[in-house]
Amino acid sequence: MRLSSSNLHHRHNSSNLDWLGVLNSLIRLINPAMGLFRLLPEAASPVILASVRKDGLLLFAEPNTVSLLTPVQILTGVYLAGVLLPCLVTLLMIAREQSFRFALGLMVRQAIASVVFSLFLAWGGLLISLSRTQVIQGCSL
Repeated sequence: MRLSSSNLHHRHNSSNLDWLGVLNSLIRLINPAMGLFRLLPEAASPVILASVRKDGLLLFAEPNTVSLLTPVQILTGVYLAGVLLPCLVTLLMIAREQSFRFALGLMVRQAIASVVFSLFLAWGGLLISLSRTQVIQGCSL
């Protein structure tokens, strides 16, 4: 498989962040916030990794992760991880082409929209599953 120079650069950036301990620090920082989205603390890792490299989303497909989460939690986690922040390379490219201020504003707006919709998925999904359970129980009476 041949890697493009942007893929090599992207892998190099994520390796540097890992080597410097930045990734683990960010994961520990947002770990407690996962409960707001009805996710297990372990979901912090794919959320952070997907912000650096979108293939971090694949961590939600790991057998240990899939077995611990409901379908709504997987949907919430994948959505949050996929759109919380533009990937680092994309953000740097936008900053280079436009300006750092423009890129930062874009990132903040995207993060806010992602958090709001992820909360809607998490808690709306819970309400739907609870009402569905009540309907099923009511039918069995």
